[in-house]
Amino acid sequence: LRAAGIEVTTVSPGVAGNQAEPLAAVASPPMSALVDRLLDFSDNDVAEALFRLVALERGLPGSFDGGARAVADVLAEFGVGAPGLEVRDGSGLSRGNRVAPVTIAEVLRLTALLPSSEPSGPANPTAAPVEESAAVGLDERRATWLPPGLSVGGFTGTLAGRFDTADTEDGAGRVAAKTGTLTGVTSLSGVATTLQGRPVVFSIIGNETPNTLDARAALDRVAAEVVACGCAAEAS
Repeated sequence: LRAAGIEVTTVSPGVAGNQAEPLAAVASPPMSALVDRLLDFSDNDVAEALFRLVALERGLPGSFDGGARAVADVLAEFGVGAPGLEVRDGSGLSRGNRVAPVTIAEVLRLTALLPSSEPSGPANPTAAPVEESAAVGLDERRATWLPPGLSVGGFTGTLAGRFDTADTEDGAGRVAAKTGTLTGVTSLSGVATTLQGRPVVFSIIGNETPNTLDARAALDRVAAEVVACGCAAEAS
């Protein structure tokens, strides 16, 4: 700085007095807001940070290895099968990651479809009015319960511009999901509420996909087919 002609004054370290006023303060959003941000916008930075925080919370190093051990431990504690699981990072950017769709679907079943006493919960998925479902703009015919946090097909987050074609429109407002995209890899996992009112979890992962947009459109068609599958709410 001095070489650049800037006057520099050095001070000795000290301790602020009792009457000192803070110059600035930063507070983290609550964990629920961080998770919502992660899911709705596929925020890789938040995903990596939470991955390491889980490790620290469980007394493990806040590292790639610590996070991987924490993920495997939590899945095992909840009885989630994880065939072939390999976790190299928390952001999902590593090409060394391996996770079976059945593992993701089981996690969704345990989280997105938790039993609820709320009138708009999974036990009564058609009770929530449109205004409460985050799918503002849908008519009453498509009013539906949707799990919180996940992007809503045709309306929010990474699914805002999707489910808008003739062969996918059934999924608009009825599919809530998390996207995943790498070069050659396209995925979609979430909850589809059928036209009969039954929430169904699904997980689709496409590998070695030559065209991301084509793969994305195909996954949307599959999710829309789940919505229109005719599965009644009382079905097993």
